[in-house]
Order: sequence, then structure tokens, then C-alpha cells
Amino acid sequence: MTEYILTTEKSGETYQLITNFKNDAILRNSFNELTQNTYGFNFESWYQHGYWSAKYRPYSFVCKGKIVANVSVNIMDFMVDDEIKRYIQLGTVMTDTAHRGLGLSRLILETILMEWEPKCDLIYLFANNSVLNFYTKFGFVKRDEYQCFKSITNSDRINEAGATTDNDENVSKIEAHFHKLDMTTNENQKLLFDIVENNKLKVKLTPVFNPYLVMFYSLNFMNECFYYSGEYDAIIVADSSDDETVIHGIFSRSDLQQELLINTFIQINATSKKVKLDFSPDNSSLYKRDLFKEEDSTLFVKIVREDLPNQIMFPILSHA
Repeated sequence: MTEYILTTEKSGETYQLITNFKNDAILRNSFNELTQNTYGFNFESWYQHGYWSAKYRPYSFVCKGKIVANVSVNIMDFMVDDEIKRYIQLGTVMTDTAHRGLGLSRLILETILMEWEPKCDLIYLFANNSVLNFYTKFGFVKRDEYQCFKSITNSDRINEAGATTDNDENVSKIEAHFHKLDMTTNENQKLLFDIVENNKLKVKLTPVFNPYLVMFYSLNFMNECFYYSGEYDAIIVADSSDDETVIHGIFSRSDLQQELLINTFIQINATSKKVKLDFSPDNSSLYKRDLFKEEDSTLFVKIVREDLPNQIMFPILSHA
């Protein structure tokens, strides 16, 4: 049921701040229209497939029945040093062009911070370049992210005799193959959801209890990037070229070594000489680090109870 939070008057118009409206088709369609016009995508498929959960909560101003401004709250639980921390990620920040300059985003952000600061350990967001000075007014500070990478050598690849990781730890040989998943099928969507929900592979910031964002990527931007190994019961999300392979995410219901899965995937599915990780691996000693730079994606953090670990990267598949 739609929740009405506050009403304000701006330039002779009445604006109502609402949340929890995803099941209202008219409001949801208006929200999707603003998102499409602003970012070039929408959330309808995500909703229709049942993956828009209560962890994603838009806070939107409505004027004359139309959503005209929004900041969304994403409830993010992360495993950090063997403890579950509640972070709040802010996203889908947007205002209709006809309603800009009225302070609507500021009012939404103030309302969100008042409600959610007492309920979390940290609040963060990824800002585009045009508003970098806006968030500092609310106590957010800019943080660098660091991406792990390494060169792929023949010793990294699995051969018929066995498999080794970079630290020369022997692992048993399995004839494993990763094949691309057709993410338009219900069967593969259910498989992905279950593997992510029951994932046993750790990264430095491991998202827990939230497979829904991964499902969003599987239905949209990265639907051609999902590969499954039945032998390892693992899914790798990756893009490969002749120059490099970028691993966006890696999940398994089995307790396996990440390096074994990465090297297996590269041997079978790619010929790249370099691999980059869109997350911070549990064992970063196997990798070099480089400052991560992506246009219109600057990390800002507001510390509530404690800070982030040093030199990390939020998993790309946790971005909302």
C-alpha cells in the first residue's frame, strides 16, 4: 500500500512524497517513464518477474498524479570480516526537467537520512560527475575504489594433469565446462536466483540475502554474460575480449576456490591475457590493484557507525 510521507508547496504546485507504491500500476508506470527518460532503462521487467523486493524502496515526489523526482533506498546487507553489516545504498536519483531547481532532491534526501541513519552502519551512493558537490552538503565524502587484476599465464590454466592456483595449491581435476545461460527462460532464472541466494563464495564485501539485484542485471544489461558449470554448480558473470576478461561476479552453492573457477572459465571460454575483477576477492594477495575509474560513478560514503575496509571495490552486481 502506498505510503504518503509529506506534502510541500513549490512554485504554486503541490508535491506529495510517497513510497511503497510498486503495486500501483499507474504510479509504477510513471516511475518507469521517468527512469527511462533519465537513465535509458526501467524496472518493469524486474517487477513482472517478481524480483522487485521490499529491499528496493523509491521515495518519490508526485505532482498532478505524475512522479517527478526520486531517490531510492536499497537495503544492502554485506558480510564484512565475518560480520553482517547493514548498509544503505542510494540510487535512481532523478528529477523531471520541468521540476528541477525546486529543491525536491534535497527534501527527499533529508527525509531518507532522518529515517535510515538510525537503522544502518553506513550509507553510500555512486554519483555522476554533474552533482559531485551536492552530496558533500549532507556529510558524504568521496572514496576511491580499487580494482584487482592480474595477467594470465599458462601456469594459471588448468591442464589435463590437474589444476593449480597462483599459490600452487593443488586441487582435484574436474572436467568442468561453463556454458552460456539463456536468461530468458524461467528455468535458468530460477537456477541463478537459487545459486546467488545460497552462494558460498566470499569476497571482501559479500552481499547477503539479496539475489534480487543480480536478477535485475540478468534481465537487462548483462543478460548475455551469464555462464554456468554443472560440474562446479557455479555461475560466472563475465565479458571477454582478446585483450582481457572482466569477471563481474562469481557464485556457487559449493565451497570452492575462486581461482579454480576463474582459471577454468578462462581456459574454456576465453583466450585473454589479463583478468579484471569487478569485486574485491577474498584473497587479494594473488592480484595487483589499480585505482578504479568509471565515468559518472564516483563513490560517496556517509559513515554512521563505522567505515569501509581499506582499498576495496563494491561488487558491480550490487550497484543499484
